[in-house]
Formats: sequence, C-alpha cells, structure tokens
Amino acid sequence: MRVRYGFIQWRFPHRPPLRGWPQVLYWCKIMSSVCTEQDELIDNFKRDTGASDVPFLYTTCVEVIDDEKMYKAQDPERVLRQRIKKLETTMRDKFPLFADDMIQDEMEKKKDKFDIDKIAEDQRFRQELAISVLPENYLPSKTEGSDEWKKHDWAKVNERRRGLVIARSRRECREHPVEIFIDKEKRLK
Repeated sequence: MRVRYGFIQWRFPHRPPLRGWPQVLYWCKIMSSVCTEQDELIDNFKRDTGASDVPFLYTTCVEVIDDEKMYKAQDPERVLRQRIKKLETTMRDKFPLFADDMIQDEMEKKKDKFDIDKIAEDQRFRQELAISVLPENYLPSKTEGSDEWKKHDWAKVNERRRGLVIARSRRECREHPVEIFIDKEKRLK
C-alpha cells in the first residue's frame, strides 16, 4: 500500500523562511490519482487555511511512502541465531579445517555483534528511526512559525509578480535587443 503525502514547503532549502514563517505551511494525505494530486493539495490548502493561493516563495511537494516496507523490530534472539548461523556457514566455506577455531576467534573479536543486549538496543533504535521519518511525525514540527503569511492575498501578489516579470523581460528586450539576442544564441549552442 502506497501512501502519498502532499505538503507546501519553503522553496529554498539553504535559507530560512522570511519573517519567521514556517518551513512547511500545510500538509495532508492525498487520496486522489497521481495526475490530480497537486490540484487536490492546493484545493485542500485553500479550503483549510483560507488562503487565496500558494505564497510564491513556497512550493508543492508530494512524498510517496510504502507502508509495507516499514521496519519492524525483530526478536533479538532470532537476530543472534541468524548471525551465528551466517558466521558458521561462512567460516565452514572459507576454512573447512579450522572452522571451529575461526568461529570462536571471530565471536571474541566482535563481542558487540553477538551480544543480545546490544542487538535489542539496536532493534529499538531502528524501530524509533523508522517511526521518526514518517511525514506524520516530522511535518507537524516544521509547521511552527509566524502566521503573518495568512494576512496577504496571495492570488493578487502572484498575479502582480508575474506581471512584473513579464514587463521586465519586455523592457529588457526593447532596451537591449542585440545583447539579449546574442545571449540567447550563446545559450542555444
């Protein structure tokens, strides 16, 4: 079973968000098909936050997680049996005459690997790590920050920004048509 999480996060990973805004504005589980997941995420964002559009310094992301591959802690005794069996088969294949001595030497060298308490601790750590990387656990902590971004009408802000970008590019074309043409030619080569 694949679970898709959609979230709206800060676009620049190497710079902190402006004015103390949160790293992640919004997140949710997505149930729609793959081709409409971004639309569903944006619609849910608008409905739940009351925003008119996604702020232009934020971007939409979708993360897919396989629930079936979630790590489950194993019984430490079982892990120990597996390790001993693997060690025995390896040593018997490599050193058939001295296998018993080599097995004892290897077990003495790597005591931590064959200690049941260390194995149990390792299994607990792996389970906690698997749980901590689920979006349900790490995304809420990233949504903490200032709510100032909700005050703006982002549909108008984005429209004005697009207009400025288009006007700037047209103005540059009128003022420096030759240089821009040359730059485009260089980029095409």
